[in-house]
Amino acid sequence: MNPFRYTARESDTETGLYFYRARYYDTSVGRFVSEDPAGFYGGFDFYNYTKNNAVNFVDPTGLKCEQITPWTEVPGMWPPGGPKPYLTITDGVFWVRTGWGYASLGLIPDYTHCVCEWIATHTRVRKFYSVPITEQAEFQCACPPSTVFRTRTRMKEYEEDSPDKSIIPWSNGTTSGSTYQAGDLTGSNPRDKRNVGCTCKQPTP
Repeated sequence: MNPFRYTARESDTETGLYFYRARYYDTSVGRFVSEDPAGFYGGFDFYNYTKNNAVNFVDPTGLKCEQITPWTEVPGMWPPGGPKPYLTITDGVFWVRTGWGYASLGLIPDYTHCVCEWIATHTRVRKFYSVPITEQAEFQCACPPSTVFRTRTRMKEYEEDSPDKSIIPWSNGTTSGSTYQAGDLTGSNPRDKRNVGCTCKQPTP
């Protein structure tokens, strides 16, 4: 006989109760035999379970847990050659920024705006990926107080651009953007390019 039944919890054949770590569930009356030890942290109904929605929610420990750190990706191993793109297309040319300078208002430099210079020597290849990744987050649980790490798996969508075939003649372009200060700005001079960046977007492919 399979001991794991409703929501994959153990069924005690002698009592007919399901063991939910923090309390027991009685199938004959359709409710827990004791109150939720999380108290009001679990809601106003102390005999409730997963907001009365066991199809979409689970409660593996039987306790109320609050997420205290963001989900972060756990490094994984890929087969030789890495993940394979599900779509690859050639789209325009691949731009590389060669430098930038401050914009100008007539003869006066404008230190809040910038102009970027670009060069394209190859065509552009766009590769689209959809890969499963594992993420981990830290949770603080009540009754008794404890810290646990939980993991989840989700599909990650991303794109990578790379140069492909060489083109002759090469293409040159310029775009405009805004400047921003970077690093430790204590006493920094906006005219000092070592502490300033430029937000120019690349030219249209």
